[in-house]
Amino acid sequence: MSRGLPNHWVASLLAVAGAVLLSAAWTSRADDPFSAGARFLEVQGLKVIRTQDLQPLSLYSPRALSLMLLGSRDQMSASQAQSLLAWVYAGGRLLVSAQGLPSLSQNGNDPLLGPLNIRLLDAYASAGATLLPAHSTLTALYLETATRPMLLGFAPGRHLEDADDLAQSWANSPQGTHMLQLNLGAGTLTVVSDTGLWRNPAIDQFDNAWLLWYLNQGRNVVLQYRSPVGGLAEILERFPLTFGVLLCALGLLGWWAWPRESVRARRRASMPALPPYRTAGGEALLQGLREDLLRRAGYRHPPFAHWPVAAQWQWLAKRSGMSTADIAQALQPHRGRALKPAAFLRQVQQLKAIRNAV
Repeated sequence: MSRGLPNHWVASLLAVAGAVLLSAAWTSRADDPFSAGARFLEVQGLKVIRTQDLQPLSLYSPRALSLMLLGSRDQMSASQAQSLLAWVYAGGRLLVSAQGLPSLSQNGNDPLLGPLNIRLLDAYASAGATLLPAHSTLTALYLETATRPMLLGFAPGRHLEDADDLAQSWANSPQGTHMLQLNLGAGTLTVVSDTGLWRNPAIDQFDNAWLLWYLNQGRNVVLQYRSPVGGLAEILERFPLTFGVLLCALGLLGWWAWPRESVRARRRASMPALPPYRTAGGEALLQGLREDLLRRAGYRHPPFAHWPVAAQWQWLAKRSGMSTADIAQALQPHRGRALKPAAFLRQVQQLKAIRNAV
């Protein structure tokens, strides 16, 4: 008796398995609001650690880490807040969002920002509930070497109050202040009015992605937040029936395919091995294009060579009409990661387009 299954059965099993895997992957991606931002940082060559607690802080020197507290701090105690500020004073780089508006919170107290007299206010209420046109709600961040401000998509209607005037730099919209930076000891504390600009739907708008890189450049990045789906164990716990169906489908498919795969394996063993496919010089070509682009920019605009990297990217973005995120991705080396042919050709075309614009 043959152990094979009819072709339409096999097709049905494959369809079920594929649908279940896609459903699980999509659910996991949708429930992780900062996955796109994490991938962007990784493309820029930064190591990203996603966590639900602060345990990674004990594994690195404070001067090697940039910590972004993207989740709620409702359960943070005063002693925990003091320990975190001590970590910043030792050289850590910390980003936090101000707690909810006082009218929406239980008592308006923030153990981390309260001692610094920084709080979140309702910008509409303080301005007499005056609404501004949509085009004027973007936040502008000015750099000393920049020719134009960075435009950021912070949520309107929020304003950060720095009662003791401790911040050394800040970013404003016509409605109020949305980012403050304080130098504390050897470290830096950045306070933002909200983190919505780094969530998946908004990360590629305006200069949101560029700001994410700018605040974390040169360090390992710890993203602390609680995602509803954070790993295989949580996915299994949340979707037990779905994965049960998937396992049954894969088991039946394996039962059908095993005899045929054994025959194919014996045939492959009798065939001579072929040398692996390799592409030589690809990264060298990309690096040559990058160097030629930067050399041409310095020739056409001499101050360009003396600017920091962030200002150079901004200038190239303005000249080429691309976003700063695209410029950063094109100019960063791939650090040993092999590019697929289509991605390689696309990056060559992108670098040539930037060079031609210069």
